[in-house]
Amino acid sequence: MFLETDLRYAILLLQTCCNCHNLEGTVYIRCNQCLLRPLESNINSEVPVVEVPGSPPKGDATVRSISLQNLENLLKILVDGEEGVSPGPLKTWYRGLDDRDNFFKYTDGYRPKEQELSVEHVTSHLVAAYLKAEKDGKGGYKNKHPAKTQSRLFSDRRAKAVVTYQWKQSLGGKKGLLQMIRDAGISPDTELWIDVWFIDQNCRNITTELAISQEYYRLCDLHLIAASGDDADVLDRAWCLWEAALRAYEKRKSQIMGKLKVKEAGYGFLEKMDVYDPSDKESIYYGLRRVFNFDNSIINQKIADQVANAELLVN
Repeated sequence: MFLETDLRYAILLLQTCCNCHNLEGTVYIRCNQCLLRPLESNINSEVPVVEVPGSPPKGDATVRSISLQNLENLLKILVDGEEGVSPGPLKTWYRGLDDRDNFFKYTDGYRPKEQELSVEHVTSHLVAAYLKAEKDGKGGYKNKHPAKTQSRLFSDRRAKAVVTYQWKQSLGGKKGLLQMIRDAGISPDTELWIDVWFIDQNCRNITTELAISQEYYRLCDLHLIAASGDDADVLDRAWCLWEAALRAYEKRKSQIMGKLKVKEAGYGFLEKMDVYDPSDKESIYYGLRRVFNFDNSIINQKIADQVANAELLVN
């Protein structure tokens, strides 16, 4: 006689196909016919990904990494422009935003728009909004993905390091994510995979997004966790938990930059996780439960152990 979770598990396997996103064309066979592939309850809901200007290049032009040095250069180009072209496209777009644009709307009200955009103000939330921007709200897309305009800065090689961080953290500047990576002793020529640049921000198929990310968080040599030092711990975020849990499943170490908030014994990471887009939460929740045989206590313990056993790069 099946338990309820056993029956659900069997149904999930039947509804799963092996639509794998592999690194460098390598066939990576998942155990038990795609056991690790994140779940959407109805496989028919998956739709082809349509490439728009803000999408990363696909097919033969697919990019898989960007070096730390090149990403620093890219931010400067996007904000300040290049020789003979100033300001950059991100700053130009930002100047045209209204103070009451949805990008500045938070649960506690609107946040003020910066007088002038600098690299210190660039977050992944801002980059994603830039890549999804429409022309006059009519459905046409305004901005091209940087890998299409600055292709020389990107690489089709598999990344050495993948990064877990909060999207509200600044990317550039003296206190930004990229400087934190430098301070951790990571070489400037190290090729990185940072989600906002490589997952199509115009695709809202959560199954596809999870499937793409899982390859990198499991297989890259380094998994850098950025502790941003504010009240909201990075491991309270649903996407960050997904990334750490995949690393734990693969039995590969993570590297912590900064200092994470201490959690009490038996902390319920899965039950207390938060997410920027509420529509993502259910898919991440069931994706994690599926990886760890539908046992919340195992998930929570695996994440706690992953943090406890991580290498501390910056204190």
